[in-house]
Amino acid sequence: MKKTIISLLVGAAVTLPATSQAIASNQINSSVQDDIVVAGDVLQIMVPAAGLFAAWMHDDWEGAKQVAYSTIVSATIVEGLKKSTERQRPNELGTSSFPSGHTAAAFSGAAFLQSRYGSTWGIPAYGAATFVAYSRVHGKRHHVDDVMASAGISILVNQYFVSPYFNENIHVGSMAVDGGVGVNIQINNNAFNTERTERDIQPILPKHYDSRFELGLGAHTTNGGALVAGQALVEAPEFDREFKPFVYMNYQHVLSNNNHAEIYLNSTDSRERGVMAKDQKLGKKEYKQGQDVLANFQHIKLGGTLYKGYQPFDAMSVDLGFGLFSHLLSLQMDNDNYGGNYAKEQSWQLMPNLAMKVGYELTDNLSFIAKGQYQKWTTDTYLEAEGGLNYKLNKQWDMGIKYVYTDTNFSNSSFNAIYDSQAFALTVANRF
Repeated sequence: MKKTIISLLVGAAVTLPATSQAIASNQINSSVQDDIVVAGDVLQIMVPAAGLFAAWMHDDWEGAKQVAYSTIVSATIVEGLKKSTERQRPNELGTSSFPSGHTAAAFSGAAFLQSRYGSTWGIPAYGAATFVAYSRVHGKRHHVDDVMASAGISILVNQYFVSPYFNENIHVGSMAVDGGVGVNIQINNNAFNTERTERDIQPILPKHYDSRFELGLGAHTTNGGALVAGQALVEAPEFDREFKPFVYMNYQHVLSNNNHAEIYLNSTDSRERGVMAKDQKLGKKEYKQGQDVLANFQHIKLGGTLYKGYQPFDAMSVDLGFGLFSHLLSLQMDNDNYGGNYAKEQSWQLMPNLAMKVGYELTDNLSFIAKGQYQKWTTDTYLEAEGGLNYKLNKQWDMGIKYVYTDTNFSNSSFNAIYDSQAFALTVANRF
């Protein structure tokens, strides 16, 4: 079963389309090389190295093997995706943008430290890994969705390979007593033996899985964000043909009474170059008809939703949700070849979210799933609808395919972010 999951991720890495791009020079695609970028370069090595160091500190040879396996497999999947997609880097120096190798290495180490040794090691490691991801975007080596994909891949591969560290010579139990909880700790003499020992590869699995992490990887069939980036362009012959990734991350936690909480993150990164069809103004800069322009649009969506669960009958589930989403939108423009006319406008909006999920079991393992979200504040609206099939591999893992449609209308921002988009994605999820 585990081989199936890894093969699916690797399969996705070799089946996505490949493209190539031209190189221009302006403020949008110029590289940044500063202390932040250098620090990210160092930390992407130090975080997985910290995993090996922690294993050495714990005399945990099995843990050292697990972090090595996790890092190597994550890197293999990432490199496969790089070769098959050939997405242009933001600085347009190379076609290995999607996903980010630096981010994959850092999150492999961080996820291992969290899973194996707990939050004491994991929280600072995740902070360092997040900094690495930021440094890659800051340095214009990667788009936001590039680093999102790498982080998600590394987390899932870690869940496959890494088991929690435990000392088999120390047992902790608990029981209910009048007015509280009693805790029983048993330690045998072998617990004080410092000799290096081999740990079981398979963890002691819980009876219930309260959390679920899902990664969606796919491509836009129509990238509406490009319409915002190039809304006044006569033509955009190059970026129309580039690989347009679709990436989202979804974390769910089960609450009582069939309820659950959900956190969702998605980014649309679009770039267009072409000739101005009409005069246009962005901020204080003007772009004249016939001028060669490069435009870059980004829309980041991050939100949380609480769901109330219902089960009308055994095969069907319905969840009604209410939450809050933050939308960050930015548009950059500059003269394509020589720069000198750079402008950037950015706005963000908090919006209440109404959501509904429907699940229907076709068989014991195969389900139809659908989800809709609607957000509105003043004149700005956002609609997202998705549907697909989900296959349960076992109690911990499931995978599926999904179609996602979005309709964005942010006419109240500093520029008109009005577009719709369609995407298909392969989903892989782990319960823990």
